[in-house]
Amino acid sequence: MGHAQYAKFPAAPFPAYQGGRDFDEELLDQLELLPELVTACGFMNAKAPGYEADDFLAAAVAEEERRHGNALVASGDRDAFQLASAATTVLHPVKAGEMARIGPVEVRSVMV
Repeated sequence: MGHAQYAKFPAAPFPAYQGGRDFDEELLDQLELLPELVTACGFMNAKAPGYEADDFLAAAVAEEERRHGNALVASGDRDAFQLASAATTVLHPVKAGEMARIGPVEVRSVMV
């Protein structure tokens, strides 16, 4: 599936995928403030039932590539590697503040 379709149709829920995720109540309280912080920093944010952050990242990347731009995605989630392309690089934390730049070549070498 191409990037453009990724956020249009969320996958059917798979309860076991997110099962066992427990979060501190203090963290959950802070999450309510996150959209305001993100907006104050000049970034866009989105939230909708049935969608995950991956869906919105993929939609943003697809839009940037559609406009013939370049995207830089910072994520610790290896699922973001599927966004790597000639126009999109994924910054992935490796250790002690270091970031790996993941493009199509790096994805192929990691997946082999």
